[in-house]
Amino acid sequence: MGYQLLKNAPFSGKRLISSDKQTPVTLNYPEMGKNAPLIGESVWLSRKMVDEGCSLQQTLHTMEERCKTCNAASPLICVEQCGTWRVKRELRDIHSGLRKKGHEETLLNALKNRRRFATLRFLRKRAMTITQLQKELKSIGFHHSREVISQYLKPLLITRLVREDENRFELTLYGRKIIDAVKKFSIQGRLPISSVSYDEKVIRYLLNDPASRNELLTIIPSNSLARTLKRLLEHGILKRSSPPYRVFYFRTKRSLSLEILTPTQMRICDSIPVDGISASGLSKSAGINLRRIYKHLRTLRGKKLVFRRSFILKYALTPEGQQIGSFLGEISSISRSYLGGFSCGNA
Repeated sequence: MGYQLLKNAPFSGKRLISSDKQTPVTLNYPEMGKNAPLIGESVWLSRKMVDEGCSLQQTLHTMEERCKTCNAASPLICVEQCGTWRVKRELRDIHSGLRKKGHEETLLNALKNRRRFATLRFLRKRAMTITQLQKELKSIGFHHSREVISQYLKPLLITRLVREDENRFELTLYGRKIIDAVKKFSIQGRLPISSVSYDEKVIRYLLNDPASRNELLTIIPSNSLARTLKRLLEHGILKRSSPPYRVFYFRTKRSLSLEILTPTQMRICDSIPVDGISASGLSKSAGINLRRIYKHLRTLRGKKLVFRRSFILKYALTPEGQQIGSFLGEISSISRSYLGGFSCGNA
């Protein structure tokens, strides 16, 4: 995706225009004057752009333009002092982390953990040391040693949600995007708790259309599917899109007067509604035990007065499940933007 920078943008607050006619993004930062120095401000600017909804490509493009207009005395100044260099290095590190196998699974498991999520919320406000994090976590009831907190931070560092700089921990640009997505969809505390991500696989699969058990077996092992479905049903994330009974009985158009029926058989025929009924429902409706119902239904089917139809039980997402599915799609989109929008060779 190509961009054109109008006049002195972003320093003059002009618009960054996409060459593919994407909606222009206005960058109005009065804190930065036209002749603002390049060193040190790029970290602030990149975070502000992320918070205001700018894409990775727009952020990276702005950083590249700042590099072009910089007259650093030596490359050592770039490495040691330049905020633009730091942002580009961070983007390169995020890109390499997202390419690792199982990244999204590790990311979701990190977000499910209440202590890790609380840590991310604190780091969203400002960078902190281990000691400062320990104090903040203690204020909300999590009493842990600094060694334990260090262990909790490891998955956040691995997934590139958090970076460490001189013994201080802070959210990366990627981490800020992910946390904002959690807030946007109100997902906090509502993610499925399975550690092997079968729950998420089922939710993603059902996001567009209901599916049967056989269809779900193509993505989940048979020995885990029953437990996964039960867990999602209990948490109100899934619902059965078909009736819970798989076999329904219906009346044919054949007249009852053409056959000799007992009073019980007549009562059963009269109890079958037009839209059909299960054997269990018919047992309750007619007031006859289930074993006798099945016996009379076999006789009535032989007389061509009743037929049965099998339904394939399907599962669908509830409104809450749809919201979780949309969140999973959002974080996948964020990850793809960092994978597709940045080349390691650019930094």
